[in-house]
Amino acid sequence: MLQSLKIRLHNAHDLIVQDPSSCPDDIFSGHAPQLRELNFPGTMWPLTPVPAFNCVSSIKTEYEDLTFPEPEVLFISCPALCDLVFRSYTVDETPRAVWDTCYGRCLRKLVIYGSSETSAVLNVTTADTEYVSFSATCASVTTFDHIFQHFPGDIQMQVRGGSGDVSVVLKDDIRTRKVRWVDDEVEELLVLSVFAPILSSITTLWLGRESILSIAHIALRFPNVVTLVIAPSCPYDSTCGVQPLSFPALRRLEVESSIFAAARLNGVHVHHLARFMGSVLGCLPRSALTLVFRGGAHLEGDPRAVRGYFREIIIL
Repeated sequence: MLQSLKIRLHNAHDLIVQDPSSCPDDIFSGHAPQLRELNFPGTMWPLTPVPAFNCVSSIKTEYEDLTFPEPEVLFISCPALCDLVFRSYTVDETPRAVWDTCYGRCLRKLVIYGSSETSAVLNVTTADTEYVSFSATCASVTTFDHIFQHFPGDIQMQVRGGSGDVSVVLKDDIRTRKVRWVDDEVEELLVLSVFAPILSSITTLWLGRESILSIAHIALRFPNVVTLVIAPSCPYDSTCGVQPLSFPALRRLEVESSIFAAARLNGVHVHHLARFMGSVLGCLPRSALTLVFRGGAHLEGDPRAVRGYFREIIIL
């Protein structure tokens, strides 16, 4: 039951529409030319197109209990629709044909929280889609191939999370693809196979806290990574038995702290870093790498213990 419908207008004024049942299809007498953004539960969507939403370009909604209308209604109501963000609950039970009717539509941004209806990804995203984010728990190889094939050049990869929830973000100058999954719910062989075709395009790899524990599920060798960016905790985490990784093209190691991290978490002890260089990266002294510290990250202990691995140490 709809308790409130919040409609954000283009001129930044908010209008709260109260209705005990649903959004009427003749809302605003079918005319709201300044309306650009909608934010309300998907269960309250009318089952027929809404003329007043003709200029809406951004929708945030929910997809619950299969009461969300056929997605085609969204595109008929909102021909200017560019950004769609929705929370999914039982969406995986929805027949794929529901989204197949939208084939050929192209969103600028698609974000799905919860269990993903991956046919949505296949049907309303293209090479021109700038941002895609979804859960890979129920995704197929076809879905991965579809969103990864749109990277023509160098890629930056960010990996967050360790045991349990994992998040991978791929970026180039135009596109961002974010995929989330739970280790226990996705086969390791699937993860390895879907990332394999793009490994040679990854030139920058960013590893967040605990992600050093999950990177081996994606790949052990990154042939063209020139810059490796790690959280200050990565060298310490690697003491827990991390498989060796290969970066034959590596030239730069950056240690970057989050602005939200406590100061006590910004330090990297030289003994942990030396172990990380040798046992995880397989580097030998005189590796001639550049070591960079960013965002308050710093080295603890005598730097001579690791100086042999680096031709220079920079603090930014």
